Amino acid sequence: MTTLFNPDLAYLALLGGIMMGMMAFITPGTGLMEALSVFLLGAAGYGLLQFGVRSWALLIILLGGAALLAAYRRPRPAQTIGSIFALAIGAGLLYPQAHLLLVVSGGLIFSAMMWFMHHQMQSVPPLPANTSLEEAIGQIGEAKTEIHHEGSVQVGGQLWSARSETPIPAGSTVRVLNAEGFILTVEMVAGPPAPEEPPL
Repeated sequence: MTTLFNPDLAYLALLGGIMMGMMAFITPGTGLMEALSVFLLGAAGYGLLQFGVRSWALLIILLGGAALLAAYRRPRPAQTIGSIFALAIGAGLLYPQAHLLLVVSGGLIFSAMMWFMHHQMQSVPPLPANTSLEEAIGQIGEAKTEIHHEGSVQVGGQLWSARSETPIPAGSTVRVLNAEGFILTVEMVAGPPAPEEPPL
């Protein structure tokens, strides 16, 4: 990790780690986004050990993240925008040695992508408050990723981590067989729809 003595790379690692964490929240169960988020945030943390920690900048990031999660549960555009900018500004202040042009351009791109991902999260309506994993058993859903040892399904308007005994292609219709912890066990009911043939 000697390259992370460069504050520019440490700053980009922090932004990337936050975005990968958001993507993991949107599509849980694949494991890839979670692993990338942990790696990038770990790299950014290593950079902090080299350049020093600005506690108040870190506090801005934590408050921005908490406000963004709250805005997901109760959508408020002003709060969403403010929390995303808090994340971007806090990240820039955390690495004052980073080049200003990189901080500004990276912060703008980060903010735009976070807004888009937050909008994608809002497009999936949450389950009612009294819905539990056990109540999902027997329901029909859709495989959002390929499922075998891990993957994700959409059941009742909500994304869940899932697994199956046999591989299930993305787009297949599935039935929930069991729920253990926060992971659903599913089986395929029907394969993904066939692609439409182009008109002659």
